Amino acid sequence: MINGPQQETKEAFFLFCLSLTALQITYWDAYDGQAIRIIDGSDDNEVNSLAADRDGEAFISGGGDKLVRLWGYDEGHCYFIGMAHSGSITRVAVTPDKTAVVTVGTEGGIFVWQYSVPQSLADL
Repeated sequence: MINGPQQETKEAFFLFCLSLTALQITYWDAYDGQAIRIIDGSDDNEVNSLAADRDGEAFISGGGDKLVRLWGYDEGHCYFIGMAHSGSITRVAVTPDKTAVVTVGTEGGIFVWQYSVPQSLADL
């Protein structure tokens, strides 16, 4: 078996992390452990869950404000917000084929959302 060149992703260089009581999402440099960017993940409730797509183009957040957010990884801008849960969002995930986002809430709801790659105005 011959393996082709390995594709490096952004996750290889950066990590993002949050605490369960945080309103902010922090990007951490994986090399030296320094915070390199902090963005507001919610205006008034904690962020409970994060998931990145496999290519590192975007990540999804969900939390106590009952909102699902799709963020551009490079610029840290929130491109889409989804509202459907009546309870806090506890888990978010992106399907491997990047066609859907799955979210789970404390009310027992499981929602499947259409995934869209974020595009800046410069890309349009």
